[in-house]
Amino acid sequence: MKQQLVLVSALSLLAACGGSSHTDAPPVASAPAISATQLSQIDEFVKAQMDKQHMPGVSIVVTKDGKPILERGYGLANVAAKASVTPDTVFHIGSITKQFTAAAIMLLVQDGRITLDQPVSMYFPSAPASWKNITIRRLLNHTSGLRRDFGIEMLQQIDLNKVYTIDELVGFAGQLPLDAPTGAAESYSNIGYHLLGFLIQKVSGQYYADFLQSRIFKPLGMSSADVILTSRPTPALATGYVWANGALQAPSTDDRIPGLFEGEGGLQMSAHDLAKWDVALTSGQILSAAVQQQMWTPAQLTDGTSANYGFGWVLDQINNHPFTWHNGALNGYTAQFARHTHEGLSVIVLDNLDSAAPVRISTRISAILNPDLDWALTSDTEPAVTSLMRSLIDQVAAGALVVDDRFTPAAKAALTPALVAGYVDYFKDFGAIEKFGLIDKSSANGMREYRYLLRSASETVTLGLRLDANGKVASVSIVSE
Repeated sequence: MKQQLVLVSALSLLAACGGSSHTDAPPVASAPAISATQLSQIDEFVKAQMDKQHMPGVSIVVTKDGKPILERGYGLANVAAKASVTPDTVFHIGSITKQFTAAAIMLLVQDGRITLDQPVSMYFPSAPASWKNITIRRLLNHTSGLRRDFGIEMLQQIDLNKVYTIDELVGFAGQLPLDAPTGAAESYSNIGYHLLGFLIQKVSGQYYADFLQSRIFKPLGMSSADVILTSRPTPALATGYVWANGALQAPSTDDRIPGLFEGEGGLQMSAHDLAKWDVALTSGQILSAAVQQQMWTPAQLTDGTSANYGFGWVLDQINNHPFTWHNGALNGYTAQFARHTHEGLSVIVLDNLDSAAPVRISTRISAILNPDLDWALTSDTEPAVTSLMRSLIDQVAAGALVVDDRFTPAAKAALTPALVAGYVDYFKDFGAIEKFGLIDKSSANGMREYRYLLRSASETVTLGLRLDANGKVASVSIVSE
């Protein structure tokens, strides 16, 4: 399953689209690989999206064949101080952190200190019996069966004033029942990456951040890269915001527990430094080609099928062109990092707005620079399914969604009137539909999955539809926008 924003969780984001003002930082000189026309198109699109999404600031770096060809800052890192964003502005990167956690694990594999198919219980004495089949590999590719997050009830048991040992923190995770049998499905788990962060510390004898500094950040000159809870001053850090009640506001307080979240989403860095990591992946400077290939191999499930997640990367394709990507979102910041490996093109977009959609910017930049990466429709052999999807879209565009027996019981329960109203609000600004059709389809975990293109004069979105074995709608999702 792709890292999709499911309809239920996406509605608050979709209802927040609108306009804002911003100022531009002077552009960094770009290489001739981008024409003046392309640069103008990129600038125009980024500014339009910033207005529509209320994004205060955006930092963008594009690389081609391992070399930066565009480094550009837009808008404000701090609205009150009128501080401009540059490619060196530091942002929290959320779950893009996972690829660094995975890389650290693979460095330990490369060193011969661990193997991927070792059970994690070897390293965690407090692990429950239910984890007996969970291996390091299963944690990396989200097939462990562990829950996505601890949940409010479990977090309430944790004393924020106490420093817990790794084994104590693992014990908290062990109290949670598995969501699925290990290996049966790909199910995104932040808890799994908590455990991988702990594992790095157990095996290396170094704090998670110190290991990354010594093995990745310092060798690559990534001077801005660090954990969010760093003791080092970060004067270039952008201020995170939320859009609420028609204005930019500070996000709610967010108590972080040292050691608990670093491995799943606890890093910050500039787009400029994240591009250094991209270049290192292209050159094989940190990880060997063989090790990287393992990171980008689809997860294998126990029923013989595969899932499109590797180790810290979503494995995707656009028009049969493979690419890897990951997004990130964390309390006032969102991020998107896409690598079109066949074309040698990578796009990094970091911003300082909670629940923004930087993937819109990343996707459009890729298409401007390479038209082969602009979504194209494919042959549709199931017109009845496409007709079902179009009917759902048309209902929402008309101001309502009929939640009836076309949906599974779980989907019907989730689609509350308030959430549907948020979706309707989004389509008020979408514009007349100019293009609609099937992009691709697949099957996973007993579900049929379809991806559709929806385009107006000013907006493009890809929507996902999941049907169960009885043809009922299990979910409708925004795959990218």
